[in-house]
Amino acid sequence: DVCDEEFFSHAKKLKVLVRAGAGVDAIDLPAATNHGVCVQNTPGQNSNAVAELAFGMLLAHKRNHFDGNSGTEIRGSSLGLYGCGNVSRFMILAAQGFGMDIYAYDPYLTPDQIADLGAEPLYDVPSIFKCDVVSLHVPATRETKRSIDEKLLRSMPKGGILVNTARKDIIQEADLFQALAERPDLSYLADDKPDNTEQIKEALGASRVKKQFLVTPKKMGAQTAQANSNSGIAAAKQIVEFFRGGLVKHQVNINGSVDIMFSAFSGESEELPNDNYDRPLSVRPDARPPYVIVVHSCKGGVGKSTVAFNLSLALADSGLDV
Repeated sequence: DVCDEEFFSHAKKLKVLVRAGAGVDAIDLPAATNHGVCVQNTPGQNSNAVAELAFGMLLAHKRNHFDGNSGTEIRGSSLGLYGCGNVSRFMILAAQGFGMDIYAYDPYLTPDQIADLGAEPLYDVPSIFKCDVVSLHVPATRETKRSIDEKLLRSMPKGGILVNTARKDIIQEADLFQALAERPDLSYLADDKPDNTEQIKEALGASRVKKQFLVTPKKMGAQTAQANSNSGIAAAKQIVEFFRGGLVKHQVNINGSVDIMFSAFSGESEELPNDNYDRPLSVRPDARPPYVIVVHSCKGGVGKSTVAFNLSLALADSGLDV
């Protein structure tokens, strides 16, 4: 179901909308904000389920879908994780058990943070695509949509496998089609099948589809009894907490009045990434505060964590200029 402008225009009394899961692609965040609706998600509740599916698809593929023919082992292979959040943490644990060499890149984590999770940090996306197996764990944002292109796909090593349990929107589907058609050694495994799935199947033929292309009928990474229960309970608790007047958890749109000061000492402002935080913010590049409390620091602008916004709003409500 899609929650768009029309939806919110009819939901006059709606105050809070909680997505039982992490992705909020089906919610028009600017429309929700304009109608005064607090949008939240429940990150982490289905992470193990997604990781198990990603790893399960990899194992099934390496053993030729259990058709009785000889497959290949994954021990000693390199696993590259693009994005090192909740799902990747479980991927790392699984890969360690299978004896894989694990690498990860996440622009929002420091190398030390990635290393602490058990992966060797890499410093850009192209480096990840040098691994034998690449698993995608990033949201579909302005920066990531259609970012997996022909150049990255062609750079994968012989026998390379790309696993996508994130979002199909991050793949350049025309480039994927071309890469699979030209490279019989390249494989794509996904639970969010491309829009050009039938074109790919027709071009590859039945024998090559089995070896190169594994997609589920619909997106199902989070579809386990435990994940559904965890997400539902988390959503219910967040709704109760919202109406009790407690601190809002995992809000993905800004609902409040806070001036965000960028580059306080340099006087330079930066563009706000509006993919996840869609309320227009008041930027005061010339502000000179009497003192600074560092709520969150990150590379490239607004912090990834909603803690930055929740704390800022709480401080503003207490009468402080934030």
